[in-house]
Amino acid sequence: MTETVNAKLLRKLMEKIAPIIASYVRGSIEPLAKRLDVIEAWVIEFQRKGLEFAGTHQRGAEYRRGQAVVSGGSLWIATTTTTETPGKTNDWALAAKAGRDGKDAR
Repeated sequence: MTETVNAKLLRKLMEKIAPIIASYVRGSIEPLAKRLDVIEAWVIEFQRKGLEFAGTHQRGAEYRRGQAVVSGGSLWIATTTTTETPGKTNDWALAAKAGRDGKDAR
């Protein structure tokens, strides 16, 4: 079976643009792949290390990223190394908000 003129032109066009499209796709994917590698490494580290509970927050103490403290009845997790008070900066993420105190034991 012989190719039609249109089919031949289409095949030649595809042969010329396919490498251009492939290069564009590779260039778009590579930065995302690098970001994914960083995220995967962070997840592996977190799974290996787990969450570290550091007790009640102590003013002026240094806390590392991933350490959890209780402050004002809420649980906070450090997002970076910090000496700041939880809830005052973006150095902390609220994990569990303090509830209301009960009025009686009933």
